[in-house]
Amino acid sequence: MTQQRHTPDLLTLSVLLKSRIRTRQFNLGKLVHTKLSESQLELDSVLINSLISLYSKSGDWVTANDIFQDMGERRDLVSWSSMISCFAHSGMASRAVSTFIDMLEFGESPNQFCFAAVIQACSNSENARTGIVVFGFVIKIGYFESDVCVGGFVCKG
Repeated sequence: MTQQRHTPDLLTLSVLLKSRIRTRQFNLGKLVHTKLSESQLELDSVLINSLISLYSKSGDWVTANDIFQDMGERRDLVSWSSMISCFAHSGMASRAVSTFIDMLEFGESPNQFCFAAVIQACSNSENARTGIVVFGFVIKIGYFESDVCVGGFVCKG
């Protein structure tokens, strides 16, 4: 497409980026990010969340967090959940828990994916008490009464 001097639009770049993430071709995904930066296109939250996912899954939590921080008020539940999961998978349990708390203070309501990520982060002795509190929160808001899996706990309603 670019060889024929066609400029890809936001949708094309978004699909391309998501396919690179799914196939774990992170270096190609980073090239898509470069093209996005060069394009001067206004990125929507879906595309920005895909960038967070790209860097998180490639093990680059620093860049994922930089993108997340740059979102500011445009953060949504997917953004928060992605960063909590990123920190949990990077062995940064305390950072995952503090990001979860920041999310609550931001006014975002967690879903089962977010709970699963923060409970995973609490699966060590240092954060076990916090995990119990979070699981109590899961029960209190009613996720325990539906068919969901939260942090390895299968809850049947």
